[in-house]
Amino acid sequence: MKFVYLILFLLTGVHAHVSSARADDLVVTRDSDDKSRYRCDLGFATFTTPEDWNPNRSNRQTYVILTHKDENPPQNTKMISIDGGKPTKPTSKEMAQEFAKKWKGRILDKTVSLDGEEAYRVQCEPNAEKPQPIDCVVIVKDNRLLLIIAGATKKGEVEKAVDDLIATWKWKATETK
Repeated sequence: MKFVYLILFLLTGVHAHVSSARADDLVVTRDSDDKSRYRCDLGFATFTTPEDWNPNRSNRQTYVILTHKDENPPQNTKMISIDGGKPTKPTSKEMAQEFAKKWKGRILDKTVSLDGEEAYRVQCEPNAEKPQPIDCVVIVKDNRLLLIIAGATKKGEVEKAVDDLIATWKWKATETK
């Protein structure tokens, strides 16, 4: 749980409006093609958990927390949080710049496609003493900030899982009124 609090602490320093993230909107089912993975529905998007990662509800302002099957809280050395809220900057790039500055990281030169939408990836150096964000996907879509934040104590532990989330991410159609 210390890692969850660390992520939430870091998030509040960059954007103050995370109240729209709701863990109770999460619907989890077994993937019909691969029973070792889960399909997660956030209401506005769906994704499949990476291999060996399990979805967990959060009692905080987070959609879902993914933990590796070989670890148990509070001894987690790697974790992924999917969080959202109201952006304080109008574009994905500007929000990614804020996170890169706050976390002393860098924005990768190449953007990523999150189901056809341009997103930015921020990477930071790990801290061997404690898990902290080292790989983050940042996107502003439909006036919603979405963050896929992967934390670990060393490089190479979460990057493939983030790639898997990007590959399986699907936006749901937005309702027009």
